[in-house]
Formats: sequence, structure tokens, C-alpha cells
Amino acid sequence: MPLPESHVVRDPDPGFAGATIVARRDEGLGSVGLATCPEADADAEAACHLLLATVAGGLDAHREALDRFRSRPDDPLRRDLLRALEDAGQRALGEIRALGRRRGRTLEVEVDVLVSGADGLLVLHAGSGQVLLFRAEVLHRLARLPSVARSSGVPRKRSDPGSGVAHDGSVETFWVEARAGDRFVLLPPPVARALEDVDVRSLLAVLDPVEATHGLLALAREKGVRGALGGVVLHVPGPAARKEDSTRRLLPMLERMPLLAWCTQEERADLAARARPERVPGGTQLFEEGERGEDVYLLVSGLVRVLKGDAEVARLGSGSSFGEMALLEGARRTATVETVEASEMLILPRTAFLSLFEEQPRIVAKVLWNLLVQVADNLSRATEILAEASDRPEAPEVASRPGFSG
Repeated sequence: MPLPESHVVRDPDPGFAGATIVARRDEGLGSVGLATCPEADADAEAACHLLLATVAGGLDAHREALDRFRSRPDDPLRRDLLRALEDAGQRALGEIRALGRRRGRTLEVEVDVLVSGADGLLVLHAGSGQVLLFRAEVLHRLARLPSVARSSGVPRKRSDPGSGVAHDGSVETFWVEARAGDRFVLLPPPVARALEDVDVRSLLAVLDPVEATHGLLALAREKGVRGALGGVVLHVPGPAARKEDSTRRLLPMLERMPLLAWCTQEERADLAARARPERVPGGTQLFEEGERGEDVYLLVSGLVRVLKGDAEVARLGSGSSFGEMALLEGARRTATVETVEASEMLILPRTAFLSLFEEQPRIVAKVLWNLLVQVADNLSRATEILAEASDRPEAPEVASRPGFSG
């Protein structure tokens, strides 16, 4: 897939020289990136350019693999390219640290890069900016790393002066499918922190991509954000799929999920915004028994099966959720789950869920209480089975009920 139509939107602030924003589009690599720094001086400008150039150099070293992936995509090659993109991001941040040490200062440079590939995008994210996907009237925040709460007032954790990079240096990469009519938006940290989801949805729903991005920056100004602002918007050509797109049935489907039973429609929409939509072919293993869990899965459409060892113990259809124990740190998967047929799901990372502690603590309380009720129900059923088995001459092995907190 060629790089979707992309536009860079800038909004300078002549009366307040307090930010640097650099965008880079490379047609040859099929990439577009946005680097930001809250300061405006020669070092900040150099750091933003250096970061994007280093990532581009890392991609260029894998140009042949990128071209092959676009013509004949497969999962192993996609994983290799995501690792290569992550390595390029880590090297880029290493260059910024080295520059900061030479200058004896901290440079708070954050970056988002999108790279076209096959029928979707490879994404690199570092910092507290946002990568947004607007699809069929549903907004998704794709970046997994926790961002600074918009209204908590909690100060951002910074490194010691002279260490080079102000954030913790974490880099994440992931793949997201692109469909006709999709809009991807890259927003720098101050804009991402200032805007609520309802602001973004309302503008993207009624305006063309460029006008919507101008509107988002203008709204950030109204909310008091100063300094140069910018954003990148990508539009996948073609009419958006509506009636056929199961994403439009998302919120009613979420109402059926026990994990979200006590959440309001607005709270379910907020959770959906933090989840990444993904279409998975049949026969794909989502996770394996015994491995540590990081994501919760919300099944919008399709069918998955649950395995304990080699034995199938359950099948889950549309409206199911699984992997909920990943919300608890260190929890290992209690079963293996794989798709039986092509399925669409929302994948909610644990880090994205934990970011709600400061922003929407009521949602966290409701979800964790529902999880507690579900675990208690599983334990009660297991106790009943054990009690029945103890009355038999030969007690069978008890398999835990898969529903699953997994």
C-alpha cells in the first residue's frame, strides 16, 4: 500500500517562541514522521531533525525488506520490520542522549512515525504525543505508552539535567490495518493533553482531514496551549465502509460484555478509544498458556477457541472478552486462545487501561469490580466441581473455567 494522502499542518505562535515542531515525509520510504520539543532553539531544532533522520536511516537499511513486505506481506516479515523500526527508534533516542550530554542539557524530544506496508501502517511511538485513528465514527488512540493525564496536574517525570532525553526513553512499535476512509492523526504532546476525545471526534466527523486538524490546533489554542503547534493527518482514499463495518456495531457490542456491564455508554466509548482495532485471520494464535499477559481482548465479531494443553475447553463468539487477568501485573495466561475464523477485535493494552487511574478512576473501579466478580464466580464453580469430584471414586482432572480472565 502506498503512503496514504498525508498533510502537515502547522500553527506558529509568533508571540511565544516556546516549541519546535519538525515533520518529515519520505516518499521513497513511504514514511511520515513528527518530532516535537517544547523548547525553541538551535539545539531543539537539531535534535528533532537528528531524530527523524536517524529513524529514516534505520528504515533505509531495510528498504528491500519493506518493498518485499508491500508486495508479498507475511507475519514473520512484519515482525522483523517492527523490530527493525524499534531498533531505529532506540538508536535515534541514543543520538539525542549523546547530543544532550555534549550540550549539558536535557532535550525533551518526542516522535511518532508512520510507515506504509501492505494493507496497513507500521507505527513508531516515543513520548506522550498521540497517534489517533478515526474509523466509522469511532476514535481510537493507538499509542500504548501511558501519556500524561490531561487534568491531574501530576508533573512529568524528567531525567537528570544533561542526560539527553526527558521522557523515559521507551519506544513502542505496532502494526495497524488501514481501510478506505480511515483518518490517522499525529498530535504533539501539548495538543494531545489539551483535547478531549469528544473534541477530536466532533471535528473529524464533519470536516475534511486538513480542516479538522486545523480545527484541533485552533481548539488547543482556545484551551490555552502556547507555542508553535503542528500535526500530521493521513487519509486513506475511498469511501468509508459503514453498514458493513462491524466497528459501527462496537458500542452496542460492548454493552453485552460482562467486564463492562456497569459502565455507561460514555465510559465504554472511552475504553474503546484506548483500544486498537485489529482484524485477525482464522487459525491465528492470540496468546499461549503460561506466557505473561499484557493485553485484554474484546471480540467484536468472529469466533475463537480456548485450549488447556491440547484440549479445547470453550469457544467464544461476538460480544466476548478474554485475557482480563492481564490487567493485573505479572498475571500469566491460564489458557491458549486462537481464532477459529476471521475475527475483528479491540485489543486493550494494560498500560492504556492504567492511564485511566488518573483520568477516569470511576471506569477503573467498575472494570476491576466486574473482574473481581468474574474471578469469584470462577472460583465458586471450581469449588463446586471439586466438591462433586471428591464424592466420586476416581476424581477427574479439573480444568479452570476459561472466561475468562485468561
